[in-house]
Amino acid sequence: MTDGKHLLIFCVMMLLSVSGCDDSVSIKGPYDERIVVYGILQTDASSQLIRVASTYDPPGLDPMEHRSEVPITDAVVSITDGTMTIVARDTLIPRTDTTRYESALTMHVLSPFSPTPGAQYTVRVESPSRGTVSAVAQMPSSAIVLVGSPTSVQSPLRFPQEVLSVRAWVDRTTGGYLFLWYLEYQLVSQSGRTYRTEIPLEYSSSGGGDTVATYPELKRIAWELTGNQTTIAEIFSLNAYMRIVRDLQAKHKTDIRFRASRFLLIRVDGNTYMYHSIANGFRDLYSIRMDLPDFSNVSGGLGLVGAMTVDSSIVVLPSGFPAD
Repeated sequence: MTDGKHLLIFCVMMLLSVSGCDDSVSIKGPYDERIVVYGILQTDASSQLIRVASTYDPPGLDPMEHRSEVPITDAVVSITDGTMTIVARDTLIPRTDTTRYESALTMHVLSPFSPTPGAQYTVRVESPSRGTVSAVAQMPSSAIVLVGSPTSVQSPLRFPQEVLSVRAWVDRTTGGYLFLWYLEYQLVSQSGRTYRTEIPLEYSSSGGGDTVATYPELKRIAWELTGNQTTIAEIFSLNAYMRIVRDLQAKHKTDIRFRASRFLLIRVDGNTYMYHSIANGFRDLYSIRMDLPDFSNVSGGLGLVGAMTVDSSIVVLPSGFPAD
């Protein structure tokens, strides 16, 4: 844009400001009341929670000014796979943070119910006062978690500079994935109660002499670059593994008994990954915009009904671990 055009725009704005316009201008858009549904179906849970709420109209431009939640009390939630239908029951769950809303959360519970890997479900919310909305969730299919070298997990002192690969073969029902490694142990003084600690991918120097642990993050599968099936993998440092082992030994001394290493593969459908990516990825530090992009797979409403499949593999540790 030329300097002349800048000057012309400035002059027009000045004339408008001194002309005295009596019409008020509001940047707040019209309110559209919608049903909002949130829930992620999980194969590793025997009960599924579905949250049903409503959009709200704050008095001003700040949404945090809205301080009293208006629940949808007549909603009926159901789930079906085409052959069976389960109707949820209502329950109240206390809020952990009551700084904004003090009322308990109204949740709809599908129990007992564990979704089947690879199955497709439709969640339907019917409200005589608000209407009906629905969402389809595709569960990722089952996968076998393969540990590259179980021997190095059982005898890490023999492989101090090595890395450990964990992989699986998945199909297009997977939108995003996350590998986790947990070290399970028991404390003699706690009557054999089992605890677990997550193993980071690696430890690295922060530049100031301290070390920083890096943990796995949810990753997307670029299906446009591959076929209908592909291999996913994660690489862990055995040095990080041994550091956790030594830290636990130093803390609990002779009270600890190491039992197993458990490897989890958490996979989500494409809708859940898209929602996660948008909610956590739009962070432009140089923009003055306050709005955020939105994502919904709820037909007729807003929100997310997602799917999560959890698979695992376990490596039992030998007696006397970590001694070689």
